[in-house]
Amino acid sequence: MLQASPQSSLWSRRWFINLLRIAAIIMVLATLGGTFVNALGGLPERTDFLQFYASALAYRQQHGMYNLFIYLMQMQQIFIMPDATQMAGVSQNLNPPVVSLLFIPLTHLDLRIAYYLFCFLQFGLALGVFWKFIGRTFGNHPILRPAATLALASY
Repeated sequence: MLQASPQSSLWSRRWFINLLRIAAIIMVLATLGGTFVNALGGLPERTDFLQFYASALAYRQQHGMYNLFIYLMQMQQIFIMPDATQMAGVSQNLNPPVVSLLFIPLTHLDLRIAYYLFCFLQFGLALGVFWKFIGRTFGNHPILRPAATLALASY
């Protein structure tokens, strides 16, 4: 009766680990590239980022951070509407003030650059937390980080 040695497992083979690493790198590049291309014609409407950014911008412009705002994709600008009532196409901030305050530094940047920075930081932090969780939960097998990266980037 033949017994498989631990090294004969597919998960332990060097070529498979390298293949998974390459796939993870390609998927991360596709994710970041997709984010970049997605915002070339204007930021996607109805995203959380626009609410965070608009409320921080309103606060910085000395309006209330809970004022209504409208984002015009064609002009790629956010307009704060301090005296508006709720109407179609107008959004409002429903988040706690700390979220708006954390976004104030991003309001000094162009809207699209701030969006890219937000997305890349969000992805990087999620990846770091996911790696830490996987490492503490399952150990440090060489296949775990590429597999976790591939799973997160494909999500």
